[in-house]
Amino acid sequence: MFYPWYARYEAFGEAGLEDRRPHPGRVWNRIPDEIRKALVDLALNEPELPPRDLVFSKILGTVDSRH
Repeated sequence: MFYPWYARYEAFGEAGLEDRRPHPGRVWNRIPDEIRKALVDLALNEPELPPRDLVFSKILGTVDSRH
């Protein structure tokens, strides 16, 4: 815990030691906006498809009708 503070102090002086707002650098499981929109559109156009088929349809471009 000391070394990140020390590095910030070296880089920014006392201002580097001030409290910072915590935030995730990146959300590991976030679906990109264009893919999310395509999946939502597909789900609205094909309401009878279960979620698994929606995902496979988006990934493979086909829907397996075996349920």
